[in-house]
Amino acid sequence: MMNLAFNPSNLTIGHGTTVTWKNGDGVNHTVANAVGSADSLASGYIAGGGTFSHTFTTPGTFNYYCTVHGADGNPPTGDARDHHRAVTVGAADYLANPTRSSKR
Repeated sequence: MMNLAFNPSNLTIGHGTTVTWKNGDGVNHTVANAVGSADSLASGYIAGGGTFSHTFTTPGTFNYYCTVHGADGNPPTGDARDHHRAVTVGAADYLANPTRSSKR
């Protein structure tokens, strides 16, 4: 989190990966799951320089946002000001072979 934004804005990872958010701003931020998310994110306030980590164990797309600077909504609007972002968790075998076609 820097300049009131998540960076990178969206992330694709393999299941079992731990993601750590670091607050690079001088104001509090949070990481919270959007309504309907299959995973629960509830960092509480993260002070400047602080971190919050979460391990994603299930494949899927998990929308999240900062409760201090944005309103909940799912799906995100795509507007940079809505402060919604997503972590997409893929199955490990798919991420290891990204050229393989996916049946979705």
